[in-house]
Amino acid sequence: MQALGPNHGALFALLLVCSLWACTPLATGDRHSGSKRPDGGDDASIDSAIEAGGGSGGSGADDGGDRDGDAPPRQACDEDEPCQLTSDLEGICVGGECVQCVRDDDCAPTSLTCRQAYCTDDSLCSTRIVEEGSTCEGGYCNEEADCAECVVDDNCEQSEICDAGRCVCQPGFVLNTGDQPGCNLDDCALEDDNRCAQPGGNGCTNTDEGYTCSCDAPWIAGETDAGPQCFQGGDGTFATVPNGATWMFAPSVVIVCPNVFAEPPLAQCVLDSNGDPVLGNVMWLNLCGLGPPPCNQLRANTEGLLVTELQRVTYSAPLEAYGDPSGDFVRDIDAPAPGDVIVVRTLGTLAVMRIMSVGTEMTFEWAAMWRDHCFAPGGASCTAACNCPLGQ
Repeated sequence: MQALGPNHGALFALLLVCSLWACTPLATGDRHSGSKRPDGGDDASIDSAIEAGGGSGGSGADDGGDRDGDAPPRQACDEDEPCQLTSDLEGICVGGECVQCVRDDDCAPTSLTCRQAYCTDDSLCSTRIVEEGSTCEGGYCNEEADCAECVVDDNCEQSEICDAGRCVCQPGFVLNTGDQPGCNLDDCALEDDNRCAQPGGNGCTNTDEGYTCSCDAPWIAGETDAGPQCFQGGDGTFATVPNGATWMFAPSVVIVCPNVFAEPPLAQCVLDSNGDPVLGNVMWLNLCGLGPPPCNQLRANTEGLLVTELQRVTYSAPLEAYGDPSGDFVRDIDAPAPGDVIVVRTLGTLAVMRIMSVGTEMTFEWAAMWRDHCFAPGGASCTAACNCPLGQ
């Protein structure tokens, strides 16, 4: 073996130091000078490595190592001293390592819609979807991080619902046409929602505040607390029916049969399949030959489309201004007398009659108003205007 010279001895000593201390650098220069790194690289090469690995958003391990090559190793640093992650990105020195963030506030706000910047468990700045319903420019954030007009119904105007991120009118409502946002009840969509008597050929025009009626003769335009209406009759309009007669209020007082007791049936009385006179909505019957007093009675038809209910009320205002009925209705009104006001409720009309005289004939004032079906006997299907409990 060749003998070692003086220089060879120094080299041997250096190798020995490397083996014992993992080649701990012997330089004593400032490690923040930017000239050299402990691993032998310079700052420029570290910047390149970070940028190549996706900036500070790589997938470095929790201990700062780059286990799969996606994230650069973290630099050593002094506590409370600035540190540099890349040539243009400052970091924060924590536990002797330079990291991008510690708290969410350390991350710059993002310009992405419906996302927010935050600090990950790896001390890297990233973004995540904001809470659903958070406001964004022109709307609210949904779960897909899109800015939509609405997320829930409460984001919309009155009488609107949220449907697939858009505010639309509830069923039975239409968009307002004036300055007030939102929707209004389409009063003219159904006969149930207005009192214009459309089946009588009258017209209904919807407005943001309600509706207006155009009434064709013999219908007359009028107003009630419930809104505009078309009506027939009214105070000063009289009808006279003989005792034993049956008559209808749809659309006006028409005598169907002047005497349902006549034998044989009168020629002007229409007969049903059993040979009996067809009845109208209401009958005035003289029952004196059938039982003890009271022997006069108003009786309502209870069959088919002519089904009717009666109610005796106290009322002194114009008949055509009678509002919505309430209270209990019955089939029979015993002993009708002058001054009585009788409400006649049918499937098609609400009629009010004020009895003027009773004898062998009965004379009364009357008014017939087209009315919505919220008050149909038996509870017809409820529309938006009715606001009925349980939909009836």
